[in-house]
Amino acid sequence: MKLEQLMEGVPFTLVQGSLDTEIADIIYDSRKAAPGLLFVCIVGTQRDSHTFAADCAAKGVSALVIQHDIDLSAMPGVTVVKVESSRYAMALMSANLFGNPARQTSPGTGCPAHGRPSGG
Repeated sequence: MKLEQLMEGVPFTLVQGSLDTEIADIIYDSRKAAPGLLFVCIVGTQRDSHTFAADCAAKGVSALVIQHDIDLSAMPGVTVVKVESSRYAMALMSANLFGNPARQTSPGTGCPAHGRPSGG
């Protein structure tokens, strides 16, 4: 999927690279970094995965999603997009990657208006 399609509905700024970058999957674990993947840098309570961005770029990831500015001098060939919240962006991008399954509804499923499950 093209990065542009993946970013649909996500407010972002293209820092470097191209939105035509092909993305096979989304990761947030730097140990899984590989070509064709998008690495999402997440700020946690214990660690800030922005510190692993250069390592992921060296392993060949196609794109990075960052939440705050980082030194990009060691990653000239990697597409980088900046978002306000990388966690929120990852949720929307994941939904886009899998075809937005929450938007897919089938008639006759779920609960009727009175709040009880159908069928009984």
